[in-house]
This record gives sequence, structure tokens and C-alpha cells, in this order.
Amino acid sequence: MPEKLVNVFLENPQETVEGWEDQKEKWSRLNADIGGNPGFHPLTVKAFYVFGIQLAIFTSVSYLLQDDKIQSITYLPAYSLFASGIEILGRCLRGNAVPFGSTKDLKAGFRWLAFPVYTEYASVPSSQKIVSTINGEYSIDQLITLRNYATHAQATTPGEPPTIDFLILQEMPPKIASSLEIYWSDLQREPDPCNALAKANISPIRHRPIFETLWGFSRKKDHQYLAISEVFGNLDWSYKSFPIKCSQSG
Repeated sequence: MPEKLVNVFLENPQETVEGWEDQKEKWSRLNADIGGNPGFHPLTVKAFYVFGIQLAIFTSVSYLLQDDKIQSITYLPAYSLFASGIEILGRCLRGNAVPFGSTKDLKAGFRWLAFPVYTEYASVPSSQKIVSTINGEYSIDQLITLRNYATHAQATTPGEPPTIDFLILQEMPPKIASSLEIYWSDLQREPDPCNALAKANISPIRHRPIFETLWGFSRKKDHQYLAISEVFGNLDWSYKSFPIKCSQSG
């Protein structure tokens, strides 16, 4: 596990966060239980937890998209999982303190992928195209519609049915890697992202996500620490079977 002590900018939120003292104690306890550096702020541990959840989610997407999988079957579950990882990012960016508002969280996460500047990302229009493949360009709204379709048992959605382009996901790892790197950097130097993270409704109930982060970013053989962009940038979501048509409707 990493010897290097890194922390987010704030030890405690500057704004009132209901239940913070209880939350703070639980994050500290989880960190102690896995042998984490006692110098980590509880809010830092919460950030580790979020990155660990995302790492687990996005690794699961990679498993679903492996060579031996039939992607016409696994692609929609993989996309739904991917969107869950973007949703938790948006929850933390917004400081969403309640257990609902998932669509707004998802939209915030996609906006961050489109323009990862904390003071401006929320102004990105939902019509903004953020990914393109040989089949077309896709906006935030279209990506959200596809998530709803994939997640809710492929139910009908308002308006036009989503285009299921099997090449969308392979474009995402570089965007995820760079945007998460910027988010982590902002957490280390700016108070506002830290205040929002403290408010975000993330339950401190498991050790594993913290362990995943501490282990995943630990010192390697060359004594260097991996950057977030390196870890998430290694995700392989390429389309393994390349049919004549790489997309389908409905």
C-alpha cells in the first residue's frame, strides 16, 4: 500500500454537512481497519472509496467486453455499469446529499467528461456531443437515454429510441482517465469540490473500495506511483467482434 501521504485540500468541509461527525468517524474507522495511513483525512478516505468503486465498476465493464463474450448480449449490461460509474462521479461533483436524483447526477458526470472544469462543467448543454464513432456523434442526452434503456429492462424511452452503437464504450476510457485525473487534482487544491464530496450521499459501509484504491495506486517495481490516468487509461473496452454493422436501433 502507498507510503506517500496525499490528502484532499480540506480536512473538514467548510460548509455545514448534516451528519458529518458520524460520517467522519466511519471513514476513519474503515481506513484504520485496512491499515491505511492514519494521516489520511476522513474526506480523503471518502475520495479513495469513490475511486475504488469506480475502479471496480469499470473493471467489471472490461470483463463483460472480453473476447469470449457475445457483445450483442453483454454490451447493454456493460453500458449500464459504465453509466453507474459516471453517475457516482456526478453525485460527488454535485454534492447530492439525498438518495435520489440519479439522472441529474448522471448528467453532471457526463458534463464533467465533456468539460472537466469545476466552475464551468455544470453549464455544458445536454445537447453537447461528447463522443463520436464511425457511426455518428452522441450527445449527453443521447447517452443518458441509452443508459435508461439499458438499465430499465430495455423499456421504451420518451422520444426516439436510442441508437445502440457498439463502438461508444471503446471511446470512453481516455475521457474517464483524463477527467478523473483532473477531478483528483481539483480535490487536492480547491475547497469547493471537497465541500461537495463531503455532502455527497456515499455510504461508508465497505472496506474493499478503499483497499482497491490504496492497492491499485501503490508503489510499483520502479518505485513510482501510478497516476489515476494510468490506471483508468488501461481499461480495454474495444469492440472485439467487428460486424458489418456496428450499431443497431432499438
